[in-house]
Amino acid sequence: MNSDYKSWLLENNDFLSHLSHHDSVLYMYLKDVIISLNYIDSLEEEKIDADMRSIFDTGFAYLYDFVDELKIILENYFNNDFHKFLEYDVFIHYYMYTAEIRDV
Repeated sequence: MNSDYKSWLLENNDFLSHLSHHDSVLYMYLKDVIISLNYIDSLEEEKIDADMRSIFDTGFAYLYDFVDELKIILENYFNNDFHKFLEYDVFIHYYMYTAEIRDV
């Protein structure tokens, strides 16, 4: 359905896989979004209605922004030290969650 999503997923596969492999709270937070996007992306184009397209677009934008923010935090605050980053994943998750609430 969406080549931008497939490209993005391929580009971020290592990062997401590392989060998943380490049972990160951050990945658990994103897992259902990824599952939903993958499901919609796997459907034939004619089976995707306007609601599903809206869900996909919103979910992809959310995932894109969330992962981008995580990568910025990893680089700027943890010098790309992924294991140090994971030591704080609960706090990072809390920060991301409260930022979402503030933006609503």
